[in-house]
Amino acid sequence: MPALTVQQSGSGYGAIFIGNVGIGTTTPPRLLTIDAGATSTIALGVNGSANFTGTVNQLAGGVDLAEAYKIDPQCYNLNNCPEPGDIVSIAENLTIQKASSPYDPKLIGVISTRPGFAMWDSLDATSSRLVALVGKASVKVSTERGPIEVGDALTSSNQPGMAMKATEPGRVIGIALESFGFEGFEFPADEVGRITAFINPHWTGNDLSVIQDDQDQIVQADLQKDLTSLGLIVTENGSLKVQKLKAKIAEVEYFQTKDKVTGEIYCIWIENGEWIKVKGECESVNSGQGTMNNEPPAEEPPAETSTE
Repeated sequence: MPALTVQQSGSGYGAIFIGNVGIGTTTPPRLLTIDAGATSTIALGVNGSANFTGTVNQLAGGVDLAEAYKIDPQCYNLNNCPEPGDIVSIAENLTIQKASSPYDPKLIGVISTRPGFAMWDSLDATSSRLVALVGKASVKVSTERGPIEVGDALTSSNQPGMAMKATEPGRVIGIALESFGFEGFEFPADEVGRITAFINPHWTGNDLSVIQDDQDQIVQADLQKDLTSLGLIVTENGSLKVQKLKAKIAEVEYFQTKDKVTGEIYCIWIENGEWIKVKGECESVNSGQGTMNNEPPAEEPPAETSTE
């Protein structure tokens, strides 16, 4: 009985009718198994597109999604080319370099150690490096800002390629999935090592949702409470109440004020160079008509004349 039978079917297509097929193996566990002998050997090449109707399972190696970025060839002479585990930032001409300043705003990811999915874009391992853009990856870390706990945001440090715990708002590459630097730790220190991190480059804190506490930790901010402590009250409808407002220049369309004696609300604005005063809140003013609910402006009392 032949190990493989291919029969023409229809208009030039072939069909396999017997057993599993193995290339490089005599015991194929699936309909088609290719054993290249080493994970570094490319076992299958597709010159075109590939369609899948099921799940693509990555069973070994890494699990991050990596994309190739060019490096500056001079880094070989300077001995500072990015290596696996280094966090990197984007530089000129779409090249990458080791990040070397805290909270580098150009951070894009970490050099992948074992990518699960690699996108080379016609580049190679000499002229470029695979940057993990999302997923789990090994990251070089230091204790420059203290020990790292699971869940801490990671950012660049003063040590090229090294991540540190983010203790203030800024650019981060993701969060730590492992702790580091607690055994025998004495602050400050320069202990370095590697941990697994979830790569997810983003900004943290620019939406005022986090603040830095007394222990140099990033914590969620109760913005409304913090504003109240400064004398600023934010109501449910978004209005801001302050005890006193002082500004060099204030540009407003309407002034809303309260009669000191009667307590009635008045809205005041300028129209065609003339002051207009209407009883009621400014929100009800029809800005197109310059009136509020078609109510005519309140008349001013006649000025008193002197008999002297």
